[in-house]
Amino acid sequence: MSKLSLLFSLLAWAGLTGSAFASTSQQPIAPGEIARMEREVSVLQGRTIVCLLGHINCEVALDILRDKAIPAEAGPFVALVPPYETKLPEKDVSVLTFDEVLGLRDGKPDGVTGVKSPDWAVITPADQALYQKIWKDGELRITHFMGHRDRGVGSNPDLFLYGSYTLELDKLRYFASQWGLETHRIDAIETELTGTIAPDRKIRIRIVDANVFCPEELERIDAIERDSIERDPRGYVRAINGNDTFKRDLNCPLQEEASAAAKRRLFGTLSNPDEDMVFYQGHSRFGHGPDFGPFSKKVGKVDPPDLIRAIVGSKVSVVYFNGCSGGKNYGTLIDEATDTGKTVVWNEKAPNRLDGVDNLLLFTQGIIEGRPLKAMERYMNLTQERGQWPNTVNVSIAKQLGQ
Repeated sequence: MSKLSLLFSLLAWAGLTGSAFASTSQQPIAPGEIARMEREVSVLQGRTIVCLLGHINCEVALDILRDKAIPAEAGPFVALVPPYETKLPEKDVSVLTFDEVLGLRDGKPDGVTGVKSPDWAVITPADQALYQKIWKDGELRITHFMGHRDRGVGSNPDLFLYGSYTLELDKLRYFASQWGLETHRIDAIETELTGTIAPDRKIRIRIVDANVFCPEELERIDAIERDSIERDPRGYVRAINGNDTFKRDLNCPLQEEASAAAKRRLFGTLSNPDEDMVFYQGHSRFGHGPDFGPFSKKVGKVDPPDLIRAIVGSKVSVVYFNGCSGGKNYGTLIDEATDTGKTVVWNEKAPNRLDGVDNLLLFTQGIIEGRPLKAMERYMNLTQERGQWPNTVNVSIAKQLGQ
């Protein structure tokens, strides 16, 4: 089997291919349908449910509300449902205050109570300027770069976290299915998602995933899938029971080629004047990342000064750096990017990587729906408070937009 065939067979099996996406494809839930669901739950349970596609499974959330029959006096209700869970554990059922829920309703006063939304929930001139810019030609272009999924710390930093990696693929596939996005395989490390959300609005999301494996590593992955992972008929992970990590072959030539290619594409994307947003989901490497290769290898590491120069000189509107300790590790990047017209999303601490993926997709959805940046920041932090590793997410708005 050729190198390319090996890569394609793995990624097809893992879930990030056109056929795998298409198998769960459905029409996105329209905003009007979300409003109908909210009204239905309000009647049934005396509360509000807010559905965020790609992060919230509305049908499952409705079932949970009905099953639990939470008393109406508990107040407004928001259910956070990961796509790989059929029922919520108790810790993920959250009762929020009414003004927090209002922040997810486009800044408009509630029609029943007349309560006015807080300032952070209102579309600002900075929000308007951002959305006018990214939709100027009718197409939103986002590129999502996935860093290497090793442990990155401790006595075995090169240990590959396969369970976490495959759950991240699940979340991306689920998001695409909920928005009815078509999937196109570009090459061994890149997938393109495209769709039309309105007559004059198109979406193009590129996913660059540099995690690839050599033949002997595929055998280790097969063993994990066989012994530790349970999937439903759609291919989504439903449970992980047992070991979900494995030791990488640090001399795998396929990984080295992919690491170098992803690094080149990052700089190529930043130099593209038509690109609107660039996201990175992966390790900060204590200020020596992003990194598209194993911890102990140099080939995929991006030199921070080079990255800062590329971002400062780019035309992108938003940079989402979804790594650890952004202020500590990349304070200069954040300052120089916002000084030159970019909005930067970053973590104050170290998020659990799956919580981080949820937030990245939640932010993507908020951008698609045109929500206030500060409302998205607030909601991401509400989810972080209930995350595995508490963290604060910051949205640093471009200074030109904020004036």
